[in-house]
Amino acid sequence: MSRRDWFDNDIDGMAQTIEHRGKVFIFGELFQNAWDENVKNVTATFELIEGRRAALVRVQDDSPQGYLDITHAYTLFASSKKKGDPTKRGRFNIGEKLVLCLCESAMISTTTGTIVFDQKGRHRKHEKTKRGSIFEGVVKMTKADFEEVIAKVRHFIPPEGITTTFNGEEIPHRKPVKTFEATLPTVIEDAEGNMRPTSRKTEVRIYEPLAGEIPSIYEMGIPIVETNDKWHVDVQQKVPLNSDRDNVTPSYLRQIRTLVLNEMIDYVKGEDAAASWAKNALEDKDIKPETVVKLIDEMFPGPKVITDPSDPEANSRATAENVKVLGGRVFNGPQWENIKKADFIKPAGKVFPTPRVIYSPDGEPLKIIDPVDYTIGMENIVRFTKLVAPKVMEGTEIEVQVTNNPNIGHAAFYGKRRFTYNVGVLGRDWFNQNVSDEDVIELIIHEFGHEKESNHLDARYHRAVCKVGARMTWLALSEPEFFKQFEDK
Repeated sequence: MSRRDWFDNDIDGMAQTIEHRGKVFIFGELFQNAWDENVKNVTATFELIEGRRAALVRVQDDSPQGYLDITHAYTLFASSKKKGDPTKRGRFNIGEKLVLCLCESAMISTTTGTIVFDQKGRHRKHEKTKRGSIFEGVVKMTKADFEEVIAKVRHFIPPEGITTTFNGEEIPHRKPVKTFEATLPTVIEDAEGNMRPTSRKTEVRIYEPLAGEIPSIYEMGIPIVETNDKWHVDVQQKVPLNSDRDNVTPSYLRQIRTLVLNEMIDYVKGEDAAASWAKNALEDKDIKPETVVKLIDEMFPGPKVITDPSDPEANSRATAENVKVLGGRVFNGPQWENIKKADFIKPAGKVFPTPRVIYSPDGEPLKIIDPVDYTIGMENIVRFTKLVAPKVMEGTEIEVQVTNNPNIGHAAFYGKRRFTYNVGVLGRDWFNQNVSDEDVIELIIHEFGHEKESNHLDARYHRAVCKVGARMTWLALSEPEFFKQFEDK
């Protein structure tokens, strides 16, 4: 016994291992074999055999050469010319053998002869075709299987220049939504004939799924992995697959998704932005910053900030201003890393810093204006604010100051019984108003409410604001001369 006789092959066992792939797999294997050759026409027929739970499969091509070595029709893992070419679909010279496992009988005719497979075994005949090859096989088939194959064969995308017909109807070519080049992993034969992983530049085509189709990864027109993403992605080279040839690795899938998202971000709208495939791509180190910006803007339209654990009041201020606060659990670690690299969303504390802090967002101390440098308007409003406080806040005495910090973004802030006006936001002309003007009174009431509660969304803050406003109204009605003294400046 030689080394070649070490193994026996159980055809029924092989058939069971591929049964889960569905019977449409038959045409995937036979079409790809034909498309990889120098053909112009591929013709397939598929029909149920009356009175039997079986169907007749026939696929014919017009390759000028056909099988150069007809023994490849039945030799597993024979050396193949396709192994060294990543733009050919075949890998291990095993496709038609897997199809044969599902057949009750079959025949392969080509330019170099004919092989018949039946219950008695394998037989060689001398009949030859003038050009091309013909595969005929009887396959066990239920009506449900048959109907599923009829539907799914039309999901294939034939190459340009090859007319592929199925039961008399041409499977149409499709126009991609977009085509681009990318460097992707693939497999190729090395000098010793072994299949090795490598990466090479290839064309990638994006297609809109037709009605009833599940978005999938295609390998040169053959659907191989359903993704449930937004588009079909047709890679024009060998796709690295598992041994069953029905799935890719998670890293390859994410790489495909990232490439697609970078290229197709202008087509991603609304709820598509929050789809699992897009979030998966958001984790990848190769996602482009501009892609991140557009994706997050589609997920969360309008102004937004990142929640700031160090400044809860800033988070509340943002919400009160109808600014979306993105919590830490909205994204995972790698996603947040890419969002922060894009540098377009600031923490709430940077945009709405809590006024009680004595430092500006960039870490610099507040620039307090010396009272000797006040304008007449500043001096008047500061004095009014200081004197009106105990009248509307139950006798509370406060300090009042003016700062010039335009980077803080707040017109005024209050905390620890200190009221601070920010001329950097208000501008110097603002202080030339009368103290009874609406803008002045509104700002004072707003900040005095923080004597009771810092959180704008808390009911205690709203009650405090209402009380201050009511007392301010009563003061204006009962002591009009109090306001008048500041207007006679």
